[in-house]
Parts: sequence; structure tokens; C-alpha cells
Amino acid sequence: MARVPVGPARPGAGVKEDGVDAIEVDLRKAVEAVTPRLLALSEAGAAQPPSPGKWSPKEVIGHLIDSASNNHQRFVRARFTDDLVFPGYEQEAWVAAQRYQSAPWADLVGLWRLLNLHLARVVEATPEAARHRARTRHNLHQIAWKTVAQDQPATLEYFMRDYVGHLEHHIAQILGPLDAETLRELATRYTAAWCSRDPARVAAFFAEDGSLTINDGSPSIGRAAIAAAARGFTTAFPDMVVTMEDVGVEGSKTIYRWTLTGTNTGPGGTGRAVRISGHEEWRMGAGGLIAESKGHFDEAEYRRQLSGS
Repeated sequence: MARVPVGPARPGAGVKEDGVDAIEVDLRKAVEAVTPRLLALSEAGAAQPPSPGKWSPKEVIGHLIDSASNNHQRFVRARFTDDLVFPGYEQEAWVAAQRYQSAPWADLVGLWRLLNLHLARVVEATPEAARHRARTRHNLHQIAWKTVAQDQPATLEYFMRDYVGHLEHHIAQILGPLDAETLRELATRYTAAWCSRDPARVAAFFAEDGSLTINDGSPSIGRAAIAAAARGFTTAFPDMVVTMEDVGVEGSKTIYRWTLTGTNTGPGGTGRAVRISGHEEWRMGAGGLIAESKGHFDEAEYRRQLSGS
């Protein structure tokens, strides 16, 4: 019987055994996905605060530059100490003191990007033992974005991932999610592309260097690879129909929920009907294209339906 597409069995490089991307991978993806969208903002738009008393996009990026520079030395120092105790900084005062509001927007975005790409290298170079060692002395109850109680142990791994979450939180303040109408229209067209059974149409919804990961498999990176992954399904199920169940923003993620129905009559197929539901977690990139999609479905149930057991 021909192999039915379910995704490779083992995680790829940069993916931990639980299927979660390594921190440095998440950080690089987060930065590279949004940099073109940030640069698309005009100088005037980047200087405009959303409401009185709030930071402008320039000041938000300035704050993230300060966050990167402070956490750079924290992450490096933590390799050589038994605690996670670090000095804090006055965020509002630092932003004002450095006059981010009058700095050129492209310069700020460029500096922010390069600092974080270097920080990803620092994270990647940090030994696993240092990342996962429990530290009983820390002040993450004061300096972390999502704090840890002082009487609870903490790890550098947690602090590093907390840094990425803080970055994504502030970037979302600048760019915001797609509005509900635009998001639903995008998801409707994406569903139609799958129903067309044309892999190239599916891949066209992704950025040129976008990625599609199915369950805990290795990511398909680039439109050609994404089209090949889609072709596995369209070949196995020539009568495949995909139905959109829902799409929306949940927390910091865009979630697309779907149901696939079809008959496995492709080359070497079992001839059995399949109905399986799942979802994709999208990270949006420039131009309303998908920078990253992580797909999930019940693989055991999928195989059960194929075998008829």
C-alpha cells in the first residue's frame, strides 16, 4: 500500500521531542515574520501613539531594544551562575532617555532585528544543562513578563521562552491581528484552494519561505515543499473535500479549524472513507501571507479509519 500522508514520525532539526519548536527557532521566526510588516509602516504612522499616554510603535520597538540588550547579558551570565538574580531597569525612563520617538523608524527596526537574531544565537549556544537546571534563587517574580513566585524554583529555559512571549505580545500591540472579516475571507479562500486539489494553489497562501508542519513532523519550508506536502493528501484522496469549521484569534495565535472527508482511492489506497478534523496554528507574515502553519489532527484515529479496525 502506498504511504498515506501523515507527516514524518520524528521531529526535525530545531524541534524538541514534545513537538515544540526550540526557543531560538521561535525567536528567529517571530522576528523574520514581522520585520517586513513593521517596515511597511510609514515614518508618521510609527510615531503615532494609539491613544494619549501610550507608547508609539517607535517607543514600543525602543522598549524591545532595551529588553533585548538587558536580556542578552542576563542569558550569558546565567550560564556561569547558580541563580537567576538580575538587576531590573526603569522601562519608561529608558525609553524617554534614548529619544526613540525621534529616531528613524527603519534604523530602530533594523537594530531590533539584529539584536534578536544575535540573541537567538546566544540561546542556541547555551548548554542544555544550564537551560534546564532548577534555580532556587531568582527574582523572576520581579523581572519576568509572566512572573514566577519567589518560593518556586525557575529555569533559564523558562526565562528565555518568557522573553519570546513578551516580544510577541508587544509586536501584536503594534501590528494587531487581521480583522475578523479579512481573516475569514482569507480562510475561506484557503479552504477553497484545498478543495481545488491543486497543491500550487494551497502553497500560494504561504510566504515564499513559509513553513507547514503536520503534527510532529519536520516542517515543509518554501512553497515547493508545501505544495509537495499538500500533493500527498490530494493524491491519496482524489475526492477530498475540506470544510472550514471556524477561524479566529485565540490569545496570540490564529487558529483555523477544518474537517477533511475523502476516500482513499489514490495509488495503493485502501478504498476506505475518512472523516477527520483538526486545526492549524498560523503565524501571519507580510502581505497577509502565512509565515508558519502548525497542523494538528488525531493521527491514530486517521489510521484506524484507513484500516477499518
